[in-house]
Amino acid sequence: MVDEILLFSGGLDSLILYYYLEKPATIYFDLGHRYASKEVETVLQLAPETTIDHSFKLSSWERPDAHIPM
Repeated sequence: MVDEILLFSGGLDSLILYYYLEKPATIYFDLGHRYASKEVETVLQLAPETTIDHSFKLSSWERPDAHIPM
């Protein structure tokens, strides 16, 4: 059973919490946007045991400026 799970984006906030919480289980949701492959690469470098979930795709809503509304 997992006591803690961290939604891990690969950003500074996630990384700080990852170490503050003493490396809990982590999950990253691959949204399928234009920078997703770089994010996945970074996440796996920082927290190699991260579960990568590919079921939540939002790329069809991505605007030309790379923003996904809401």
